[in-house]
Amino acid sequence: MEKRLLNIYIQALYLSAHKIEGIEIITESLKQFDMALQENPEFEKMLLSRSVTPEKKKEIVKLFEGKISQEVINLLYVIITKSRCFIIPHLLHEWTEKLKKKL
Repeated sequence: MEKRLLNIYIQALYLSAHKIEGIEIITESLKQFDMALQENPEFEKMLLSRSVTPEKKKEIVKLFEGKISQEVINLLYVIITKSRCFIIPHLLHEWTEKLKKKL
């Protein structure tokens, strides 16, 4: 199920990119967000924790506004709202795999 959900979200993100410039911006944004997850394990734990409210998670993601693309932020908001945070650590990998197949 996780793989299927990831594919749905990655496809939506890919469609929102429209052009190659958008794909590059989204790729860089996902890399930056993934780096933040890797550099701060507590950040990832907070996003994955069920004891942290979705509103609090969105507040934390909002700190990335202006640093990563709005498409990625919107995607993260949807994932948080749907309580599917378990897929967040896998977004960059799946995005990269999608691009390999498409390009």
